Amino acid sequence: MKTFVTTILSLLILITLSISHTNAQYVFGETAVTIAEDDASNYDPPEWNQENNEGFGFRNWSFDTATPNNEGFAGSFIGSFSSELDTDGKVFGLFANSANDVSSGATRGFPAALSEGESFSVSVGVNFRDGAKGFDLRDASNGTIINFNVGGDQYILDGTVLFSNEYDANTVFTFTFTQNSDNVDWVVNRTGGRTETQSGTISDISPGTISNIRLYNVSAGGAGDDGGARNLFFNSLKFDGVYAIPDGESVTITEDIELPYLIIQNGGTFTASDATSRTVTISSSLPGDVNTFVNNGTFNIGTGGST
Repeated sequence: MKTFVTTILSLLILITLSISHTNAQYVFGETAVTIAEDDASNYDPPEWNQENNEGFGFRNWSFDTATPNNEGFAGSFIGSFSSELDTDGKVFGLFANSANDVSSGATRGFPAALSEGESFSVSVGVNFRDGAKGFDLRDASNGTIINFNVGGDQYILDGTVLFSNEYDANTVFTFTFTQNSDNVDWVVNRTGGRTETQSGTISDISPGTISNIRLYNVSAGGAGDDGGARNLFFNSLKFDGVYAIPDGESVTITEDIELPYLIIQNGGTFTASDATSRTVTISSSLPGDVNTFVNNGTFNIGTGGST
């Protein structure tokens, strides 16, 4: 099996040379299409658990809590933060209060690890800035690749101070992370009491590395939690992938290809044959992949072809 980097480089060259499209503005392997999305409006409080996974495209939620010495309180809930963050009056929330080292976490796996040209976005709402709360973008082994943390009266994204740490009680940050060939671009749009935008690049992150998000709250409140002002709130998770064919698009391959995944949405068409039958391999070697083929549209393959 080729190494990951070699596979990706070869795939990009192959896509450029051997795939035709019906729409010049849509390029398979380059044009991002939403393949996973979820928000709190899909859930009825208090139901939000590992058996209650809504939206589409993402892997199941998983939760973790820690209350050392059986002290303190930690958990997850569906609540409300502000009109800037809520969808239909609902957001996801994590609490961890009344003791040191109490923690609560919620993890969501991506449909596949971020490939070049793909992006992930999430919105976060915070008020008080004690304890530690935020999220980690992680690899398939759950190692932290990118961290956003609110604590010590600071907003820090992977070592970068956001918005000069200026406080507002209704702060909402919407993060978008886009994978490039060897780094990740980020944009943060701030709304609520202040309206600002900040952006940057985090170096030395290869495609196929980031595969899930864990949101967390650690020791961020005393007894009573000041009416929830120390909770972590979040909403509107979205993953845009480049190996999906949307409604009205048709893709024909003219060479054998290997893909990390292939999604044919309703109304899309993928043809794995021109004058000669072709082979499509859904790779199981890429880090964090889900090895998934979803055929909601039309898949055509000639006699002698294979998938």
